[in-house]
Amino acid sequence: MRNFYHTAASVALRLARKDLWMHREKFMKIADRLYETNPEFADSVARKYTVSLPRMLWRRRKFRRKNGFKPPLAVILNPGDYCQLNCEGCITGAERQGKRSVLSLETMESVAQQLHGFGSRSVTIMGGEPFHTASRDNVYALMRRFSKHIFSIFTNGIGLTREVADVAAENCNSIFLLSCNGVGEMSDRTRGAGSFRGVENAIGYLNRNNVPYSVSATVMEYNLEHLCSEDFIRYFEDRGAIGILYVLFMPLDGEYKGRMPTREQVERFRARLAEQQTRSRMLLQSYTNLTNTSACRAGTHHFYVNADGEVSPCFAISYSMGNVHEQRLEDILTSPFAHDFRQMREEMPKKCAAIADPQRIIKTAEQHGLRPTCATMANYARIQPELFTEGYLS
Repeated sequence: MRNFYHTAASVALRLARKDLWMHREKFMKIADRLYETNPEFADSVARKYTVSLPRMLWRRRKFRRKNGFKPPLAVILNPGDYCQLNCEGCITGAERQGKRSVLSLETMESVAQQLHGFGSRSVTIMGGEPFHTASRDNVYALMRRFSKHIFSIFTNGIGLTREVADVAAENCNSIFLLSCNGVGEMSDRTRGAGSFRGVENAIGYLNRNNVPYSVSATVMEYNLEHLCSEDFIRYFEDRGAIGILYVLFMPLDGEYKGRMPTREQVERFRARLAEQQTRSRMLLQSYTNLTNTSACRAGTHHFYVNADGEVSPCFAISYSMGNVHEQRLEDILTSPFAHDFRQMREEMPKKCAAIADPQRIIKTAEQHGLRPTCATMANYARIQPELFTEGYLS
């Protein structure tokens, strides 16, 4: 079975994206770790994609011939604005206080089905907190009804119960990314006292069901050395994690001093991480360095749907290209603003467009008559010159 799994993973990787094939060693590393954790899950994923890949590729070619660009490979869904935590720098509570929404199950099903029509079955779920009581039943149902899709679910672990683990084990279609900023008190410092216990409890439930999980760690100035230390990495490797995704802190609320690492600190962090990778069985991956072709694929590789149904290139870009309650996804992705944003991405392929040139995004959005859904782009525009002059960006 393992030989079939390796062959299927390698073939799917080669056919799906040429640039990912250039990094096959990294992806096969996480494939190996996934197989170690749960051979049944790994085999199920391989067979689903092997059987469906020819048809998925045909649908993607059909979309490209019709619209002149490749369809996205994934959608990021926010099932609800609710969260039990109030993490430092997060806009979930601050920006949407008093107007919190929940994305209905019917809407999420429609988005997943339309994405499938483009030739993809990859759905990322983040919040808010997906397993908050306000949205968890919808997430359960989505996982059950779309058993042939692959779900990547970001969670703080607090609402990840035995039932969640049972649903994931039953369907073999979900990988969880447990969010933390370190181990124990190091994480609690910016996520709230006792919050790391939610991660520990979640690991227990997932391991009892052999459900694969990774860790999502936010890299800030205070925890940078800790996150690339052997103690942090070994903690999760010994508890069965298949990888760690490192996400650089982004000042969505406009406050960066004492939070966001400088450019020099980030470079040292990456060098240390590369050294640690030689000794770890997990994949240690920086989100903004996933491939050498671009820093981010917002608006091209993926798009974001917030809890009100507004569609944007990513959660940081606070301008809506359209609403899934009113329009088809294909119409939204081919809208004038979406077209102009893709052009913008091509001109700055190795940068986060939101923070590299927020003024241009704001100007383009205003030219199309779009209004901001929250204040993130205004915040970026206010601090962006300082980020360059003070050594945070190059």
